[in-house]
Amino acid sequence: MTRLTVTVMTMMMMTMMVIPIRVLAVVGADGSLTTERGRESDHRVVLIATNPAYSSSGTVNCFIWVGDVVFTSERGVFFYVHHDSCWGTTSRAYVRGGRSLRKGDLRGIALSGVAQANSSVVTLQWSFASLNGTAASAAASQGKGLYAHFWGFDLSRSEGHLVAPVDWGLGFVNTVDGFRTTFPIADFGCCFGAFNPNRTILYVGNRGCLEYSVMDGESPESFFDNFRALACPTDTNASSLSFGHRSFLQDGSYLYASDDANAKILGFNLVSGSIDRVTGTAIGDLINHKNNGLRAIPSDHLAIYNLRELVVTQDGCNLFFVGDGGTEIMRVGFTKPRGEVTSVERVASCIVPGGCVIGTLALDNDDSHLYVSIQTGELFELQINKSGLHRCIDALSAPEASPSPSSSERSTGVTPSPSSSEPSTESSPSPSSPEPLTDGSQETHPSPAMGSSSSPLHNGSNTRVGPRSSDALSTSAPPANVQMPPRRGVSVSVVAGVVVAICLISLTLGGAAVLLYSRTRKSAAAASGDTSARAFALERPVAKSSALELPAAQSSALERRI
Repeated sequence: MTRLTVTVMTMMMMTMMVIPIRVLAVVGADGSLTTERGRESDHRVVLIATNPAYSSSGTVNCFIWVGDVVFTSERGVFFYVHHDSCWGTTSRAYVRGGRSLRKGDLRGIALSGVAQANSSVVTLQWSFASLNGTAASAAASQGKGLYAHFWGFDLSRSEGHLVAPVDWGLGFVNTVDGFRTTFPIADFGCCFGAFNPNRTILYVGNRGCLEYSVMDGESPESFFDNFRALACPTDTNASSLSFGHRSFLQDGSYLYASDDANAKILGFNLVSGSIDRVTGTAIGDLINHKNNGLRAIPSDHLAIYNLRELVVTQDGCNLFFVGDGGTEIMRVGFTKPRGEVTSVERVASCIVPGGCVIGTLALDNDDSHLYVSIQTGELFELQINKSGLHRCIDALSAPEASPSPSSSERSTGVTPSPSSSEPSTESSPSPSSPEPLTDGSQETHPSPAMGSSSSPLHNGSNTRVGPRSSDALSTSAPPANVQMPPRRGVSVSVVAGVVVAICLISLTLGGAAVLLYSRTRKSAAAASGDTSARAFALERPVAKSSALELPAAQSSALERRI
């Protein structure tokens, strides 16, 4: 053991005497996640994007991403965007790239250790000259506008189609054979689109406004352009809204969206159209921070990689977002669904030699795992101990698991109901967002003219959404907004400690050195003397045996606790 190693270990042991901390050296991985709330999670890679279309060479640096993960109703099955992108190291300009929609399957993989999910291509990018047709199979590297650039997408109600905003409109891609149908829409500047929890209303962020269309994505042939503005934030900069399917409260009444252009997290009341700003300690700084040191990609192009989706737990008490220039995962705790912010905490950090950028966040269907991708093409899985998450009053109940509904099933949902003919603008911050309206106020167009009775929102025969009800009941599922009684003994904050751990390790596997450290923090109850009351947000899996793990000789180096 070298003198340097002894010195480093001594420093670390002195640190651990003050605040419990464990340091984990991960060998052979280009990136890692450092959990800071609760004990460390044996986070692991469950998918590595392979076969990149382009390789780095000379003054061109290429990256590969797993983006916008959307889980199906079948546990462990998801769809995602495979994204290749190359940049000039001197010009710092975009050189070439490509995208494809793919299907991933975690079923059957090892319960622990590095694993590789099954993956298959649904379709590659298609061109404006070929809006409709069979799955695109030829790789394309063209400038913006010539080929479909899809970012955020969602599944149709029957999960038979991927519905994705593209440069020129809305694309429908069959999840089985990749057959596509694209509908051009004039003045359509959308990057993100997602259905409400019942998948009966599609919301898009279009040029700073939140717009919606009553549809479920089942039949592309029945689609027509009927998007209406629900709300338009009024800020200095034009809003750039990012959100996904897990950004909604489970009762369909509220949507959280990241507005990076104005360093805000916004809350949209989908019934009244009002807008609230989610406030909390350093939220604005975290969203707006563009560079915290070494950067793997130009910070000016950060938005191209970090999708900035927000994910909300099913009870509506916790929200996760990516902050600090795309390197940190933050957790926001609310007093209640649609309530005030009670805590903002860092739960994980991405550490990669040369810089790291987190591409996407995703929660699985039962909130048991958080999935995180970075620019190396790796998709990480972190197991969540739900008892360590923030608890709030009036928490929403989790929907019961049910088979994927057929295309013939219909459901009622919370229907947007602005109180005037103009889209709503941002309201002043309030202690809590207004509760969903229960009156039968009439739907309106974003234009001064009121919507006619023949519009889709008033004609039940043309939609799969029935009349709006106060409880957002679904005819094919239990009520989504059944509330649970307030939980007692809720810990509002956690005593935080500041820890600096320095670890220098010589590594040979893969040629990349990554540090993963995690710490435990006492809960408020523990601080008052009840040391047995501990809540951990992230925990490691129990099972440690797998054929997909590295050989035993390497495992000790891969996961070595100090």
